[in-house]
Amino acid sequence: MTDSRQLVETYLKAFYAGDSKVRDLLTDDFHFSGPSTHFHGADAFLKGAGHAAAGTRTVEIEKVFASGSEVAAFYVLRLDHRVNQVRVAERFRLEDGHIAASTLIMDTAPFLTRPRRDPASVVIDPVCHMEVDIAAPAAIREHNGAAYYFCSSGCAEAFASEPEKYLVA
Repeated sequence: MTDSRQLVETYLKAFYAGDSKVRDLLTDDFHFSGPSTHFHGADAFLKGAGHAAAGTRTVEIEKVFASGSEVAAFYVLRLDHRVNQVRVAERFRLEDGHIAASTLIMDTAPFLTRPRRDPASVVIDPVCHMEVDIAAPAAIREHNGAAYYFCSSGCAEAFASEPEKYLVA
């Protein structure tokens, strides 16, 4: 793929759709930096960020700018989450027709801000550690006879695939 804008648009659509072909678009030593996490290595990134992508219903790309090996994308994620949508700006660095690095910028405050609740009515999502209203979780999974509540279907799926990873004290 020679057009840098097309490469980034293809990546965004594939990543948020959970398409395994997204790996072919990244360099092996891909570096990701986001508001709350960093990854070095394409495989580590895809494994660690997959649950976030799984909680996305759609990605709406608003504008992509390219200048040489640098690309900036502005888009909206429609989420399977109480926040519902989030605007994102992401800067990409390309090398030899692949994405070598990404810096994602978004306001995380809506994910943290919540109305005051009775502490007994909320639990902590074991994957992302956000508070979840017991009366209206996005998903519930059972493991070893206990119920676990999740902020999104992506977190629930991540938990279901490796529950012991998230239950470490």
